[in-house]
Amino acid sequence: RLDPTSGSISLQFQIYAPTTANTNQMVFQKLQTISATEQHGFGCYLSQSLSTSTADLTFFVASGSTNVLSASVGLTKGLWTPVTFTWDRTSGTNQLFGYLGGTLAATSSQVAIGNLNFATASLYLGTGSNVIAPLFTPTTTFSGGLDEVRYYKTVLTAQQITDYQNRSIYPSSELALY
Repeated sequence: RLDPTSGSISLQFQIYAPTTANTNQMVFQKLQTISATEQHGFGCYLSQSLSTSTADLTFFVASGSTNVLSASVGLTKGLWTPVTFTWDRTSGTNQLFGYLGGTLAATSSQVAIGNLNFATASLYLGTGSNVIAPLFTPTTTFSGGLDEVRYYKTVLTAQQITDYQNRSIYPSSELALY
């Protein structure tokens, strides 16, 4: 089940962005449109970049038109990069953390995210351009590579992130998708 309800989550994957300029591209998303101005769920996108060497990758969680958490990490184009985003929903934290290769690279502000209503939303990988994501309007599907996508129903520690990105994964109660 990919609906975190009130629990914490971690998404871990390898990403490759080609060495070309890029438009806004949705990498993955699980969003439910509630109304014309409200969406619930999470997603990850590559921001428009004229650079052939770098681009920003942003993960977000939304529970309405104004309740949005986001954290961005800088990618080097032309390289496979291990990325992990965690959403720590423990009381007093409620933040996103972005890791590149096991090193903390981004932290979101603290925003109260209420109940999420997106249990029936589909998970899309490499696409989602038909949905307007909060803070972002995708213009094309993702034109890079995505591999080793893993969804955990917990916050991974920095040590777990490093360990898991460099080894085979086996079934566990916290691993919801691989």
